[in-house]
Amino acid sequence: MKSVYEDKYLTLRNMRMIQFDPSHDVPTLISVLAKNPELLDIQDRTLMSRILGLATARKQAPTTFMIGISKLTVLTCLLLYLHGNQSKKKHILTIAPEAGVSSHAMVDDLITQLRPEDRADDLKSLIKKASDGQDFLIALMPATEKDDIRSVIDLLSSGRPGVLFIKDYGMLAQTGHLEYCRERGLRIVQLTDGSAELWNLDL
Repeated sequence: MKSVYEDKYLTLRNMRMIQFDPSHDVPTLISVLAKNPELLDIQDRTLMSRILGLATARKQAPTTFMIGISKLTVLTCLLLYLHGNQSKKKHILTIAPEAGVSSHAMVDDLITQLRPEDRADDLKSLIKKASDGQDFLIALMPATEKDDIRSVIDLLSSGRPGVLFIKDYGMLAQTGHLEYCRERGLRIVQLTDGSAELWNLDL
């Protein structure tokens, strides 16, 4: 397990980083399921861990998961492996999962749990599918898709309970969402790893 971690944005020393520890279930599953696990940095792994933690905490509460980052569609398979997609109370929506997963029988078996209506070719179509419900929404999106992010902010600010996770939010020169959220009574929080979160817990 690593005690020093470094990427182009972040250096951590003397850390016990379970995100890379093969004695834990999620890092092991990532190494098996991801197309290129060595390219998944600490922000990627932390985002996935937070979402998996939320999935467990939600238990049987109605929840829609929206996975909108090609590189992180391994999270789709992690959710399918740990929680399945058969419950009427859990709904997994994803852009093409094949983009971020390895090619072997276990992955194929997991992906067969997805119905055609659970998939979308692009982020706009995925958001449209997620917009129909009123359950708790857990969305994962890239910071580069500013207009699509604002569509999800609009969903949360108009009363849809949920949380939006944004990858690489802190890496952009101008994010532009702080004031947009503030005007709608929400506050976006930038985290140390460069990601961001936006919550609406008005259930």
